Amino acid sequence: MAAIGNANVDFSYKLRAFPQADHVVTAEGYEIGSGGSASNYAYAAARLGATSLFVGAVGDDVLGQFFLRELSREGVDVSLVQIVPNEKTGTVTIWVDEKGEKHGAAWRGANLKLNPTTEWNRLNEADIVHLSGCSPNVVRWVVSEINSEKSFDPGSASHLYTADDLLHAVSNCKLSFLSEAESSKLVTHSGRTLSELVSSKDAVIVEKMGAKGVRLHVQNRTLAVKPLQVAVKDTTGAGDVFSATFDYKFLLTRDVVEAVYWATASAALKVQSMGAKGGVPTFSELKRFFAENKHKFAEVEANVRGSS
Repeated sequence: MAAIGNANVDFSYKLRAFPQADHVVTAEGYEIGSGGSASNYAYAAARLGATSLFVGAVGDDVLGQFFLRELSREGVDVSLVQIVPNEKTGTVTIWVDEKGEKHGAAWRGANLKLNPTTEWNRLNEADIVHLSGCSPNVVRWVVSEINSEKSFDPGSASHLYTADDLLHAVSNCKLSFLSEAESSKLVTHSGRTLSELVSSKDAVIVEKMGAKGVRLHVQNRTLAVKPLQVAVKDTTGAGDVFSATFDYKFLLTRDVVEAVYWATASAALKVQSMGAKGGVPTFSELKRFFAENKHKFAEVEANVRGSS
């Protein structure tokens, strides 16, 4: 499993109240770790036991070294990460409120210099290539040059995508993870529902709805899946863990039902810890948690399989 996108270092603060002008509040918790949606995906894939490759760009600074060490320590292959001379590694400052929702400010830095190279042909060896937070130019190159199955999430780069860019990406990726706003933009532009779009190319679209869960669009059917109720500490990276787990299970089973509720369980474990990488489960941890909560997905499974 390979992922292409932003390489950041996250500084996360747990706050009861946000500071006003000329005022400093005391944080309830603090974490520093590697971030960026694609790196979160690659990290989660490695935790699940997959062979994982991350492609991104960092600066030639101490934060870039920190980022590479953290992913490498978990077994993620970072050999294709571009180190940009005289540039700073991307950073994100995240404030996590009492509900576990994040608010942040980002410095993109070296991420803006990420461009395809001939070395990226190694991506043809991956079972799936996940494009998350990539520029439309990077997506177009991968779609054109790489034969592996592809997974797509506009993420933080969503504002760069025209409706045509979005349609092109979704039309050329087996799996797509879209926000409600991105889904609406796509439907309006194409004149087709999401289920119609995926049925025309035997693909899958997962519509992300935050605290409301997800909607799965596949084969002329739409299925709503609510999140598991857990004590939420931090939602940072939960969507990326969901995507990685969905892709992992889909590759193993080709079963979208298995994929969506394993992914939902994985995200539920993730949000109970601070930081983008905190709480990301290993396969054994996820298997145990899923077994404990499998009965909560019985209705979902019956509805989808019953309509097949």
